[in-house]
Amino acid sequence: MWAVCQAQKKDRYDRLPETRSVTEVTRRLNPVPRWRNQDDVAGERELNEFSVRERMLPFTEGCGVL
Repeated sequence: MWAVCQAQKKDRYDRLPETRSVTEVTRRLNPVPRWRNQDDVAGERELNEFSVRERMLPFTEGCGVL
């Protein structure tokens, strides 16, 4: 967690070509993350439907938000 916080402070994640800022995760049997991308477009989908590539896109803002 320390390394993530340090990278956030140095804006390293802002340089990535694509990210999704997670705004909420539902508390269902199959959790559904809700996010906004860099263009401020909202999206959501069950975690078990994410591809391997998509699993690397979600981020949270701040340290220990979720």
